[in-house]
Amino acid sequence: MDVHVLNVQIPVESGHVRMFVEADAIEDYYRQEGLAALAEACARLDRAGVKYTRHLAVGHVADTIAHYATKLAAEQVVMGSHGRGALRHALMGSVATDVLRRTDAAVTLVR
Repeated sequence: MDVHVLNVQIPVESGHVRMFVEADAIEDYYRQEGLAALAEACARLDRAGVKYTRHLAVGHVADTIAHYATKLAAEQVVMGSHGRGALRHALMGSVATDVLRRTDAAVTLVR
């Protein structure tokens, strides 16, 4: 079994930010945030002796997850859930729902 852990950072779209912050600093920010988000999962895998590949990406979250699932020929995608209520889901949409629509892989949500 190949295990891949992925964090997707939402891109900084503001031209104002990009005017005052160098591209390298933004890339550093993406990397630091992605590594921090994956730290607990990677630590658990390390303790369990499970080999894995870590991926850090920037983009539309659901599209990027689906892209990696397709690229890696994933049979299953396991993702965390924020556990939002039905009203928030209806108003804001759901990354998990979008991933389900964009990939043929089984999707498991973990709360």
